[in-house]
Amino acid sequence: MRLFDKTILSWSEPLFFLIRIRESWGWRNRILIALGATLLIFLGMFLLQPGQRTHLEEIGLAFAGGAMILFLMDYRNLQREVAVYEDSIIVSSTMKKSSFTKILLDKVESIQLKRPDEWKRSYGGMILNLGNGEGFMIAVPTKVTLDTLANILFRLGQTVELEGW
Repeated sequence: MRLFDKTILSWSEPLFFLIRIRESWGWRNRILIALGATLLIFLGMFLLQPGQRTHLEEIGLAFAGGAMILFLMDYRNLQREVAVYEDSIIVSSTMKKSSFTKILLDKVESIQLKRPDEWKRSYGGMILNLGNGEGFMIAVPTKVTLDTLANILFRLGQTVELEGW
């Protein structure tokens, strides 16, 4: 085991990637939590500090508080950094440096690379199949060619699927 691993390839995902691919149930849950927080903030101001603000100001402050709660739930998902090493892929948040996911390559069953036109996005994608129906999705910007990424992952002993490769 080496003290320092060498990064083979690294990139930043497009901004808001995780937020844009969220399904409707994920948005619904987050919005319900934010609206609940908004209601609690409004009730707190209305009941605990009556007459200090107009109702319109209280509603505005409550919505600002709910929006802040929504932002705090997602700020780590604004953009991620991806680094490929000889034995792993590390995905970390650019907003919170202590937040990262390490995926060991020997735990990955196969890797599916998607060209932008295959999944109707302006960037490529990488889906890591981890077994048991689990997967991990990573965006690959156009500056990182999928053919190069496929070659690197193949040389690291991975099963790689890429149309036209």
